[in-house]
Amino acid sequence: MTFPSDINNKNGDQLLTSEDVALRLNISKSSLYDAVKDGRLPKPIRFGGRLRWKPQEIDNWIEAGMPEGGQDD
Repeated sequence: MTFPSDINNKNGDQLLTSEDVALRLNISKSSLYDAVKDGRLPKPIRFGGRLRWKPQEIDNWIEAGMPEGGQDD
C-alpha cells in the first residue's frame, strides 16, 4: 500500500507534504493554504485533494528569499 507521504517524484526524491512545507517555513497549515491560494508559493503538485511539492523547488524558493509570486507560470 502506498501512502501519500511515500509518493516520490521521477527522480526518486520524496515529495513534501503540506505539513512538511509548513514546518520548513515555520507557519501554520492554514497560512500555507492561504499562500498557495494567493500564488505566493511555488506551484504544488496535486494528488487528488492533496498537495505535494518537489523539495528542490521549495529549497530554491527559500534560497531566493521567498519572493512573492513564487509560482512558475
